[in-house]
Amino acid sequence: MKKQQLHITIIITLLIFYSSCSTKKKTYVHRKYHDITARYNGYFNGKESLKYGLKKIEKEHKNDYSKILTVFKTKPIYQSKTHHAYMDKAIKKGSKVIQKHSINIGKKEYCKWIDDSYFLIAQSYFYKAEFLEAKKTFEYIKNNYKKTDIAYESKLWIVRCYIEMEKYLLAESMLDELRIKKQFPKNLQTELHLIRADLHLRQNLTSEALDELKSACNIIKGKNKKARYHYIIAQIYQEAYNKNQAKKYYEMVLNTNSEYEMIFNAKMNLALSTSNKNDLLQMKQSLVKMTKDEKNKDYLDRIYFTLAELYLLEKDTIKAIENYQLSTVNSIDNELQKSLSFLQLGKIKYNNKNYPQAKIFYDSAYIFMPEDHSKYFTVKEKQQVLESLINQLNTISLEDSLQKLSSMSVNEQKEIIKKIIDEIIQKEQQELINQQNLSYNNQQGRDGRNNNFGENVSGGKWYFYNPATLSFGLSEFRKKWGKRKLEDNWRRSNKKSINTEEQDSISTNKSNQNTNEKSEDYYLSKIPKTKKEIEESNRKIINAYYKASTIYKDDLNELLDSEKMLLELDRNQ
Repeated sequence: MKKQQLHITIIITLLIFYSSCSTKKKTYVHRKYHDITARYNGYFNGKESLKYGLKKIEKEHKNDYSKILTVFKTKPIYQSKTHHAYMDKAIKKGSKVIQKHSINIGKKEYCKWIDDSYFLIAQSYFYKAEFLEAKKTFEYIKNNYKKTDIAYESKLWIVRCYIEMEKYLLAESMLDELRIKKQFPKNLQTELHLIRADLHLRQNLTSEALDELKSACNIIKGKNKKARYHYIIAQIYQEAYNKNQAKKYYEMVLNTNSEYEMIFNAKMNLALSTSNKNDLLQMKQSLVKMTKDEKNKDYLDRIYFTLAELYLLEKDTIKAIENYQLSTVNSIDNELQKSLSFLQLGKIKYNNKNYPQAKIFYDSAYIFMPEDHSKYFTVKEKQQVLESLINQLNTISLEDSLQKLSSMSVNEQKEIIKKIIDEIIQKEQQELINQQNLSYNNQQGRDGRNNNFGENVSGGKWYFYNPATLSFGLSEFRKKWGKRKLEDNWRRSNKKSINTEEQDSISTNKSNQNTNEKSEDYYLSKIPKTKKEIEESNRKIINAYYKASTIYKDDLNELLDSEKMLLELDRNQ
């Protein structure tokens, strides 16, 4: 009898279970079964997968502190696919929830987790940078779950899709519409302000972005959660030369538990926001102290750059140059910082009208600067102007010297050529020693600590133990070959290199001749010997004077120097 009752109970339970699986009925039992199963099975697993994917994106996001930070950390959705597997799983789980648990009767959905599953799918598409698919899904939610919080949240995400697709007018129109909606949920106000800030920053409307970020920070609870937005506000004020406000917000960032890189950059920018003499002195002392801290070893290039900027504020160009050079020596992996330090050195020499030295620094700034940097084309243009000018001046000097040599005996020629070669070698050695000294002095100021290159690397005898010589060698290599990956047949892709007119001429017309400037034959082959060769040399000098005059006048706005070139041209005719 008991066995029969047990069998009957099991059968009834199974009948109830299977009948509750139906999505054609909306009874309490059916709704509860599908709500519980959808929430704690498919939706939960999909949501967890989305969370892991978002952690991956956040971890891979690299802040570019040379620009105003982005409001959202979305760079990796374009640059990487390592998070795609998590997003695909979330889409798959969300889709299964909809297929198996949707109770849509009379155009009404009775399972509570279907709209959330659609939202999960839409977000996953967004983070895969599939914005059209994401937008379609968010629009489905907006149209089918009207006047609900998730419908308004979907509208915000549609705006984000428009922004990522650079459809700024559509994004702005939709945001304006949401802002005036009385029914807009209070819990979404923060997101509304942040998305508006993101849109304004992408349009370079920094003043409008500032207001939105401040409004968001007034709502957000907890100073750590506000740190990124306070940092952006400080950057905007700093860009607008409002040092007091920039200082205020950078100090807010310092009072948080943000990642060290943000804290470090806030300190650097805080130093640059200082104008009071006493504050400047304290800042310099603080920065010098930071160079001795082990945890700052990867940021030494930024510290020395900031020190140089402070000395420049005090118009101490000697100390500024010294620290900019220290920045270039210590900038091993940060090519952007290296280029900015070389750029500042180039500007100092350029403003002092030391164009040969300025050209050298602009060469290095151009070589190391990323092509997507806002200053890239300005630097490239100035580098080309200086290169062209120095080429003309070098042509004049070279041809004058060669003509003087042509009137001498062969022995006299060889004696002078030997002196020229010795000077070139000595100059190169001195440049290398200067670089080594900078690195050595810097090493001594770090409490004798070691780094990855071994003990006392700056004085190391083997070339590859010395970061200074490595940096110098890398610069020289890139002047000739440009940026190259470590791969087979690397010579075939010279996309960014500096080629002088003289080098072009040699490569096209004299490819079979000796081009080594430390070789005696290099100079002997260039000495004009016949009347025709001397006439050709004079023609080069005249052309060089004329071109130099034009560059001084049109590109450098140096009228006196331009006039001087023309007078010299008149004397040589």
